[in-house]
Amino acid sequence: MNRKGKKSFVKRLVACTLAFSMALATGTACGKQESHGKISVIVRSTGADYWEYCKQGAMDAGSELRYDVTYEAPMTEAEDNVQVDLIKKAITDKVDALVISPLDTVNVANALKEVQQAGIPIIMINNEADSSFETSGRKICIATNTPAGGSIAARQAKTITGSVGGIEVLAHTSDPSVDNGRLSGFMEELASADDEDDKEKSETETAAADENALKIVNVDYCNADSDIAYQKTLEAIDKYENLSLIYATNENTSVGACKAIAEKKLEHQISVIGFDSSSTQIQYLMDGVLDGMIVQNPYNMGYLGVRYAHQVLEGKEIPDSIDTGVTYVNGENYSQPGVQLVLDPVNYIKNQVNADNSEEGK
Repeated sequence: MNRKGKKSFVKRLVACTLAFSMALATGTACGKQESHGKISVIVRSTGADYWEYCKQGAMDAGSELRYDVTYEAPMTEAEDNVQVDLIKKAITDKVDALVISPLDTVNVANALKEVQQAGIPIIMINNEADSSFETSGRKICIATNTPAGGSIAARQAKTITGSVGGIEVLAHTSDPSVDNGRLSGFMEELASADDEDDKEKSETETAAADENALKIVNVDYCNADSDIAYQKTLEAIDKYENLSLIYATNENTSVGACKAIAEKKLEHQISVIGFDSSSTQIQYLMDGVLDGMIVQNPYNMGYLGVRYAHQVLEGKEIPDSIDTGVTYVNGENYSQPGVQLVLDPVNYIKNQVNADNSEEGK
């Protein structure tokens, strides 16, 4: 995109953002306005850039719509008891709505039933809850179509490896509401084949192709812990001679895999495809250790979570679910404006507006 086109893109984006904000948050010109209420946002863990973007989106929406938004989470995804306590605290605090990315346990599902019984509307973001909490108990789920993301990862894996070699999968959780889509979508796409090509092959050719075909040799569950992913990657390197690719299903597992590959200096032998994005992942991408990443839209999840909570409280009709989409990012498309906007929406817009203003001021 040339400078004129880039400038026009940013102006249109900012204009739309400002218009949307004004439509939702009226009367903010003369001092602090009265709060519309309290919205609790509770996610799965802290520390990852992914959840920081989600937080920023939620806080921005709260500011625009004049809600007092609290944003909380357990330290790790292993602490469902902490998430349960946060949910019960939201009930005690009599929040007007709960926006949550629930950990997939029966304990959390039972706590969400208490939220429902208290008459507090529930907005799911990022994932659904344990199946013991029926989807009828929440108003909307705003999340990624994870099987589609997994399918994209598999197609890229085939391209990168030439459809040859073994794959180590580093799944960040065994939670079926979050991870299985990324894994099942990946596996289904990986198994897909051109039937016509298969028919034309001789039995000998088919046997040879099956022997060398790209396939999953192992799946490890890492509990969203980069250190565990790092160790599992080292073990896979030692165990599987034909290892050609690591597929990591979230930010922390991606970082752990890349750390191991970089230390062993195997970036030219073993490829890595990850989920989500962070400054660390981007650096590995620039260094050629990470081949690509399936990037979600956590900012939009947080932002739309609060926005739709507001609509529920206003008595408006809302959809049952929203797919926030995914973008495949690699070294070739990383610098494109649309990709940069997905990777870091807040700073991208701010930096482009500042650059625009500086140019106009010359």
